[in-house]
Amino acid sequence: MARIVLLFWLLAGVSPLFAQPLKSFSNGGEAFLKELTSFMEAADKKATKELMEKFEPLWMTKFTAGQQQTVSASANAMLKKRMTAFPN
Repeated sequence: MARIVLLFWLLAGVSPLFAQPLKSFSNGGEAFLKELTSFMEAADKKATKELMEKFEPLWMTKFTAGQQQTVSASANAMLKKRMTAFPN
């Protein structure tokens, strides 16, 4: 029984290593927000929560579709250059 529990804990600890990294962001909309949030939370959950509380309402109401696509393209360019969520 102890071996099964140990095996479970080892596999649970290794499973996040198999998660696929984000390769690109969606072109705007709510999908982009979800992807951006999860990308940033991987680096700093507290800072992400504070930023997204301010950013989400603006994203949904103030940004046009064209502006959202521009932001998405910039985020994809930063991702391609392997820039980190914080401080970049």
